[in-house]
Amino acid sequence: MIGYDIDIAVISETHMKKRHADSCVSISGYTLFRRDRVRRNAGGVAVYVRNTLPAVEWLPTPLIDSIYELLWVQVSHAHDLAFVCALYHPPSPLYKTPDILMYIESTVL
Repeated sequence: MIGYDIDIAVISETHMKKRHADSCVSISGYTLFRRDRVRRNAGGVAVYVRNTLPAVEWLPTPLIDSIYELLWVQVSHAHDLAFVCALYHPPSPLYKTPDILMYIESTVL
């Protein structure tokens, strides 16, 4: 990421769990945001944001449903805001595909 001068990277299927410390996957010069898969193998998402860009996890609703491997990050640059979404939609989800589409739509409207 440093060699290609990447500001924001979205990683899907991280395979990380609560037991994996951020320090094991940290990248110098970047802030890590992650949403690990709960009670299933593999999955999970992460977003790395260059430290020079102010960024915070954005919660569009009071509670993100843990069934969805979805992570929103709000990134600031000068007077602009960008909202980055990391999403992993597995081959065998625990939900119906239209449900996640409606959920995403409800968070951005």
